[in-house]
Amino acid sequence: MTTLAAILLMVLQEPAKAGAPDKVDQAVARGLKYFITAQNPAEGWISDTGANRTSMTSLAILAMAATGHQPTDETPEGQTMKKALAYVLKPENQDAQGFLGGRDGSRMYGHGIATLMLSEMVGMGVDAQMDQLLRERCKKAVDLVLRSQSLQKDARNAGGWRYMPDSRDSDLSATVWQLMALRSARPSWSPGSPSSRASATRQAAWTTRPAPRGSPLSSSSERSAPASCFSDAEAMSPLKRRSTARSRGSSTESRQP
Repeated sequence: MTTLAAILLMVLQEPAKAGAPDKVDQAVARGLKYFITAQNPAEGWISDTGANRTSMTSLAILAMAATGHQPTDETPEGQTMKKALAYVLKPENQDAQGFLGGRDGSRMYGHGIATLMLSEMVGMGVDAQMDQLLRERCKKAVDLVLRSQSLQKDARNAGGWRYMPDSRDSDLSATVWQLMALRSARPSWSPGSPSSRASATRQAAWTTRPAPRGSPLSSSSERSAPASCFSDAEAMSPLKRRSTARSRGSSTESRQP
């Protein structure tokens, strides 16, 4: 299911081409139907194996949001998102430190995925109570990302993340998920605060420097510079723009980011 969600997200971030074949839309529709059928009817999580429930459910929510669906929609997709969000927001899925990758075993990978989802869904809850929960859970999750990054590490690993919040080493794949989450949240702190400036500096230094020869980080030739800090839901991401356009009756056939 990880592959399916990732493919949906990649396809939906690509600009639509004139005369694009209907096969793409049909494949996306089948993928969305799979999420609906794969959802646990009692608890609301979405996972083909039942493993990594918080992160897998978050990926499915992101994929559905990328098609323009919202949890407020009175459609099968909307109701699936509503139940899935309610599952992720359960207090037992985020520990007292804000970690979302502990209970389901998805570690910092899952934490980054779930944090990205929460930040994308801020302002898109079914009611004021859910919106408040989204903001609270997202802020705790972002704060954990920042605390994890601020741990004392050697020059090779400083500024990145790895498997656990207290890891003293870093790798590119875990770091990318945290950067995506921070870029989406931009995060929940004041733009001029010392923590935001320090984090942005560390991100830029770690993601743009050459990796040491033989380092596990050297497998990637491209590293994205981090975004500046903080923008609220009004600074709409591609997912929010797409969902808003759909709710206003715009065609879902255009997948402009």
